[in-house]
Amino acid sequence: MIISSSELNSSCDENQLGFFCADQKIQINENSTLLLTSDFSNLNNMSFEEHKKIFQLVLDYFVPESSLVITPHPDDLMYYDYLFPQATVIKKKIPSELLPFVFSRKPKTIITLTPTEICNLTGFFENCLLFSTDYVKNFTITHQYYCALKIINELFRNYEVFEMNSDKLLLENLLNISGNQLGSIVKSCKNLSQIPAKSVVLIDDFNNEILPNAKEIVNFFKSTDKESIIIFLNSNKEYLFYDYPDKEILEYLIPVEILRFSTVDETDLEAKTIFVCTKRKDQRKMIKDQSFEKTLKSSKEIIKVKAMSEEQLRIKILEGILEATEKRLEHYIKLESELRKKLNIRMTE
Repeated sequence: MIISSSELNSSCDENQLGFFCADQKIQINENSTLLLTSDFSNLNNMSFEEHKKIFQLVLDYFVPESSLVITPHPDDLMYYDYLFPQATVIKKKIPSELLPFVFSRKPKTIITLTPTEICNLTGFFENCLLFSTDYVKNFTITHQYYCALKIINELFRNYEVFEMNSDKLLLENLLNISGNQLGSIVKSCKNLSQIPAKSVVLIDDFNNEILPNAKEIVNFFKSTDKESIIIFLNSNKEYLFYDYPDKEILEYLIPVEILRFSTVDETDLEAKTIFVCTKRKDQRKMIKDQSFEKTLKSSKEIIKVKAMSEEQLRIKILEGILEATEKRLEHYIKLESELRKKLNIRMTE
């Protein structure tokens, strides 16, 4: 049952608040951010280590400066007071419906990774940060999305920005973090023909059910104006920019390598690559020369993008072509197998 704001207000009398707050409201700082956690590892939705990492990453990206208040799920066993020693961790089990009323100051922002938990609370807080249902399974894509928006913010701020097959909620959340000067919003498109001239298009393979085929994307790039830019986030490594044997697009492709490494364990490192396509040589040079980094304090990690030499660029492009070709071959083998099955069924009828 969904409770309205007026019903919730009227239902929270002093006796109910007193039962959970011992007649004294919980003291928190002004402009705090309230995090509602989930019992992911307890439900075997992820490992304990992944459970820890997802909340560290979310707080590193989306709560970098404000005061943090954590209300753990009743079945959540994570040691949040150790992970986030500066945060206020509420040990009492308080019904979510009472959260707008139990604090000395109402938190400015509320965050959860399971949106159903706060469906009745969104009207009580100034900001509400929600994530898609698939984000829990794909949270490490945050680094690629952040770096793509960083490049747009640095180089193409005056462009219209569109997305296709991405985690749009994640893009919107990253656009709203402190320090991002990108003036435009990200607009969704389902058809590449809807995209106007002088645009940046973020294309991902995040949603595998409605992916455009590689041929369609390559033809779209060939038909675009000289000013337009496509950024392939390539989360699931489908390499949508490559339609074998058409190699023309590779001339305009700049791979951007995103390095993630731990500051406490030198063996814990990872490299992901996004691909930027533009017909302008000067823009390709600007992208190739990009260099920046972000320190993730809670995660104890650093995300770094650094300029690559011509040799490194060639290697990255060749690696991408090889992986893309393998993907295409797997696709064709699967199609052939399905066709053979259909033929065999018809022959036996």
